[in-house]
Amino acid sequence: MKIVMHEMGTYAHAQQLAKALASRGHDIAYLYCPSSQTPSRSAMCFAPGDEVAVFPIELASEFAKWQLLKRFTQERAYGARAAAAIARLRPDLVISGNTPIEVQAVIQKMCARSGTPFLFWLQDIYSIGVKSVVSKLPIMGHLIAARYGYLERSVVRRSDGIVAISDDFHDLVVSWGVDPCRITVIENWAELPDVPLPTKENDWAARQGLRGKRILLYSGALGFKHNPQLFLELAGEFRDEPDVRVVVISQGYGAEWLAQHRQGFPGLVLLPFQAAEDFPRALASADVLLAVLAPDAARYSVPSKVLAYMTAGRPILAAIPAENLAARTILAASAGVIVDPEDPTELRCLARSLMDDADRRKRLGTAALAYARANFEITGIASRFEEIFQRGATQPPSTVTRSGDRVETVAPSR
Repeated sequence: MKIVMHEMGTYAHAQQLAKALASRGHDIAYLYCPSSQTPSRSAMCFAPGDEVAVFPIELASEFAKWQLLKRFTQERAYGARAAAAIARLRPDLVISGNTPIEVQAVIQKMCARSGTPFLFWLQDIYSIGVKSVVSKLPIMGHLIAARYGYLERSVVRRSDGIVAISDDFHDLVVSWGVDPCRITVIENWAELPDVPLPTKENDWAARQGLRGKRILLYSGALGFKHNPQLFLELAGEFRDEPDVRVVVISQGYGAEWLAQHRQGFPGLVLLPFQAAEDFPRALASADVLLAVLAPDAARYSVPSKVLAYMTAGRPILAAIPAENLAARTILAASAGVIVDPEDPTELRCLARSLMDDADRRKRLGTAALAYARANFEITGIASRFEEIFQRGATQPPSTVTRSGDRVETVAPSR
């Protein structure tokens, strides 16, 4: 089967799936936007032997993620370029995810014109995220939110199939009128690490001046759905301990805010996104890995960084609402501890407890790595996607229904 896999960012698990499908005889083209700043933008893990055709779709300038008007025009321009590139490839199937709904709509329209099945890889609920950002704008905020809500519902309904990363999304999608038979839940995963794992005192830590330090580390995007103030809380907790560092690896809105407010926090270390080859060593340098998610974002986002954290064999301290899939996964795996993101006092207390208990950190980290090894094997995941392809080949065009039937779920074993 000739398949186009598209995403605006460069996410390692999607690339791993592309390689796995190519190894099974599929003709895979991977399209992405190098102009989009993501934590994994530098991570392009394809090699000539992978037999994946890689097509970068450039914008004229850096994707303006935080400038709403410019972002809108860029999304429309990028959507047109991506759709044209896909049309030239004439695939049998398009899988598109990690992409703004404006772009998804343009690609889907092209697929409809050409009769190409469109599989929506639903990584978050985009319109709810937009609503949380623009809700404070008088009048216009309501109109913008309504417009994106309508657009996302339309794209989801017209998709020939949907792969949702969380059971939490399926009720909403079904309520939008999607036939439950067209929805499959496949939770995200992370690429398993090389063996042996990097040591804590590694060359990356040495280059950053972190050798011999006790480290709480965060790596990932910091946007409107995160609260960077929490990192100042942690830096303040350990302000008088010169051997402790709170390391934040990020770029963009939240990182810039931290840079403006870091005075008085000597233990706070801010670093840009790291190269793919340095990422495992960065995680290995940590004593505790950090994750954050604002309460209102729990409805539309699942921070998949916790899955990459698990592969590092380090404990996770997550300021994430308990009902979010990421929090449930951490607890199910006994991989770390969860705290209410609106309770900085408890966050500081748990951070202190973990940093003072090496045995507990080791137990949690070992459990995290065991969970990853038991659930992130790409062979089985690729087979699940192939089952979706096979079902799609025998099903009629997409339909809209108000059925409340149970959605099929394909998720990692617990």
